[in-house]
Amino acid sequence: MMRGDRALGRKLGRLATTLAVVASVGVAQQYDCNALMEWELWPDVQKRFCCDHGGHGCDPWDCSYQLSTHAISWLPTKGEWCCQHRALGCAPQFDCNAGWSNWEAGWSKPKKEWCCD
Repeated sequence: MMRGDRALGRKLGRLATTLAVVASVGVAQQYDCNALMEWELWPDVQKRFCCDHGGHGCDPWDCSYQLSTHAISWLPTKGEWCCQHRALGCAPQFDCNAGWSNWEAGWSKPKKEWCCD
């Protein structure tokens, strides 16, 4: 290899490194991975990027989002996943033998629905 070929190879290597840095900075500026509110609504490409570059958006569901209204606002698949993987949004479990003698007056509506359906 000639001296000029080596110099050209080094220049091309530095150029490739510079282009890679510029490209990664450009992509990073496209997504705010710290804007965690409602991340499950992010496009898949943003979820992948933020998962790879910050650990956000990796799960298929944000189990904190709409947790207080999960019974009416979550899809069944989200409820199943969040219950199994994060122990959130699970259907209440009741002991249907406890308080049986006074169930009409003593049980809550959710317990009646759980035990009587």
